[in-house]
Amino acid sequence: MLSEYERLERIAYRHRISLLTRRLPKKVSGLYYSNKHYRIKTITLSSSLGTTAQKTCTLAEELGHHFTVPVNLVSSSKTLQNRYERKAKLYAAKRLIPFDKLIKAKNEGVRNRFELAEYLDVTEEFIDQTLTLYSEQYGLDVYYKGYIIKFKPLDVSAV
Repeated sequence: MLSEYERLERIAYRHRISLLTRRLPKKVSGLYYSNKHYRIKTITLSSSLGTTAQKTCTLAEELGHHFTVPVNLVSSSKTLQNRYERKAKLYAAKRLIPFDKLIKAKNEGVRNRFELAEYLDVTEEFIDQTLTLYSEQYGLDVYYKGYIIKFKPLDVSAV
């Protein structure tokens, strides 16, 4: 069975996105670059990412840039950059922590944030970011397939 990271690698491959690992500036964990004129698409992950969970979260977000950003953000306004950064993060959140996985984790006995991060092979910081994005998009909770999912604090309950 493939890990989530391996699934993301396959998505990149299918979309002809080259994956590289390089030393990047300290606060940069990943970078997506696209040049439509030369048909170049590259995701570079920082060599400082130490765990598979960190690599998975970063790759998912960089794929989010590929799928959600129609323009080169480097020369764009800060407002536009922030808007598309949020879209990429939301893509990653929905890819790695969809509601179905939250329900499955609850039903399999996952009790807290640490266990959820281990279960999903993501970072605890990514879980926090995802819950914030979900609460901004859906409000304090959402009804989904017979469950109420509360985001702050996280709670999944059958209705």
